[in-house]
Amino acid sequence: MKGALVVVLGGSALVGCSGEDSGTGPPAGPELRVVARPQARDTVQATSLQALVVEFRTPEGRLEAGKVLRFEVPPPPDSTRKFERGVVVCRLDAPPSCLGDFFPVASFAADTTDAQGKAKALVRFGRVSGPAWVVITVPEFGVKDSVRFDVDPGSPARIRVINRDTVMMLGRQLTLVAAVVDRFSNARSDPLTYRALTSNATVDAAGKVNAAAVGRTQVVISAGIAQDTAFVTVAPVGRFIAAAVEGPNAGSVVAMDFDGGNVRVVARNAILPRVSIDGRVIVHVGTDVSTYRMHLVEADGSLRRITPTTTPLVGEAYGQLAADGWIYFSGRFPDGNFAIWRVRPDGTGMERLTNGYAEWRSWPSPDGKKLVYSSYVDGWDVTIMDIATRQTISVKKDGLDAAWSPNGQFIAFPTDVGPYLWVADADGRNARSVPNTQFGFGGPIDWTADSQYLLTRTLCCVELVRVVDGERLPLTFSRSLVMAVRAP
Repeated sequence: MKGALVVVLGGSALVGCSGEDSGTGPPAGPELRVVARPQARDTVQATSLQALVVEFRTPEGRLEAGKVLRFEVPPPPDSTRKFERGVVVCRLDAPPSCLGDFFPVASFAADTTDAQGKAKALVRFGRVSGPAWVVITVPEFGVKDSVRFDVDPGSPARIRVINRDTVMMLGRQLTLVAAVVDRFSNARSDPLTYRALTSNATVDAAGKVNAAAVGRTQVVISAGIAQDTAFVTVAPVGRFIAAAVEGPNAGSVVAMDFDGGNVRVVARNAILPRVSIDGRVIVHVGTDVSTYRMHLVEADGSLRRITPTTTPLVGEAYGQLAADGWIYFSGRFPDGNFAIWRVRPDGTGMERLTNGYAEWRSWPSPDGKKLVYSSYVDGWDVTIMDIATRQTISVKKDGLDAAWSPNGQFIAFPTDVGPYLWVADADGRNARSVPNTQFGFGGPIDWTADSQYLLTRTLCCVELVRVVDGERLPLTFSRSLVMAVRAP
């Protein structure tokens, strides 16, 4: 039952000497009245000597002693601050520390009405700005109501930037979300100014960023003497596919724009995506921690296993359809050894192409005439095979996860030691390191459709790395994604 909460500041005018209502009308039902209270509005952590004093009348209209009233402060709407409160409450006989900084979540107190039917609680403004309520209940009678307080932010302490490191694609806009905050991170209304430090982007007075060219930019945000910096990656127009290891699509292969927009689930319960020359996607479905089976993603999103069930292999990985109509992949034997195989999309004609100790992670050239893969002879070695003659050449020691550029002119691969990213010509010659790639890289890698950037997963996230100068464009939203390749 919800009672009536009547605020009577300046005295208990409705209380008679006998504790009964002086009027002659019918009982009004159970009722809560605030007869004294702290100020209704103040800044965070403001204190008041005035207690919150509430009287309770029974359904018969009497003021009675011995009734338990509960004072409780619900958590704020911001779920990240569920252990803080806009106001805190304590009993009158609580130690001073109850309202101190070390007890920011003193959110409950109870008191028993005295001979005049009054219950009391101490109230202090807490750490969270905005509206806050002290909810008062009388469990014995099912009465519940609340008293509102408005909490203002404290003095300015710093600038908080919500999207401090973010990504946008050319042709799109984004708005930096920033505010001056107090020492408890409550937003104030102080005006902000914005200034871009590079010429590839501009920013207006409202924090809206417009990109003029691909690159990494910094925006200085100021309010008085306080400053902070936001970082914006301006990515080229494009999409990529990756495996999600966290979030709502965990365990799925997803496609999205380079700014994280237009997310689409390509395949569920799958990993190791590869995009073929005709745009078809091949993924791999795990049957245990080390065994994966190669599947083609059909137009309706369903998965079709490619290799026949009678295969001598216990698993496949890194399958990719080439221009010659074959799917090239790494096949795993029961003893753990790998070799390069190929098979038709309908599962026929499967044959082994290599006969060494360990060969895997193949990548066919765009014209379907060559194959680059990694072979193990006293360490991993990037190897190019002429598919027609089966002749091979060695490109670079300590190389793994090689990928052919879409224009067919280059191969790229990471190595075990820095510089981590390397590029060689299509004939395997002129291997050279990509600048600015000393730290933080790991395979596998791919190219963007224009053959200018490498797409790889680093310690940060998925990154685009420009081959010509090593400029790195972190896609900071992608920390939960791995095994990135370009999307069709």
